[in-house]
Amino acid sequence: MAPAEDPHTPDSGAFDELLGRLGAWRASERVTEAAAERARSREMLERAASTGTWTGLLVDLAETSSAVVADACGYRVSGKLVGVAKDFVTLQATSGRPTLIRIDALVSISPTSDGNFDRRRRPAGARAAPLETTMAAVFDLLWDESAPVTIRTRSSSTKGVIVAAGEDLVSLRTAGRELPTYVRSSAIISCEIF
Repeated sequence: MAPAEDPHTPDSGAFDELLGRLGAWRASERVTEAAAERARSREMLERAASTGTWTGLLVDLAETSSAVVADACGYRVSGKLVGVAKDFVTLQATSGRPTLIRIDALVSISPTSDGNFDRRRRPAGARAAPLETTMAAVFDLLWDESAPVTIRTRSSSTKGVIVAAGEDLVSLRTAGRELPTYVRSSAIISCEIF
């Protein structure tokens, strides 16, 4: 005689079917969750891009030392963007020399393919410059060090040594001139340090 079947023991075929349905439901939920996460990420990127600022973009590029071509009022310089201060950025130019460029003189900045730029990344939201210094403060330091520089304005460039840095002007000693050359600080587009 066959043993009596326990009425509480599930039919193995029905149990396997139930497990199959639960597995399919779980897989479907994972797909739905992954799609929802991608949508949230996309929305966050779009929101960050819609609040993007010029300074925020510069900070993004500097954080990865991105290779860029910067256009400052017609003066183009290539190099790695390595710092962002209150009123200037610092490029490590391809010549190897640090070049300070006034932020309000930057017309455009283009990442190059030989840098660390992530093409999928959009400029982040409003961000402050991480360096608290100003271009005038750097001119004071360069004056103390007697470092040779090339100062560029919209109309000219002057190579020399900073001999004084005032509130709104920079005085340069240039080769072949006995008297200093004075440059209005607000007219300076860039300063290449030798």
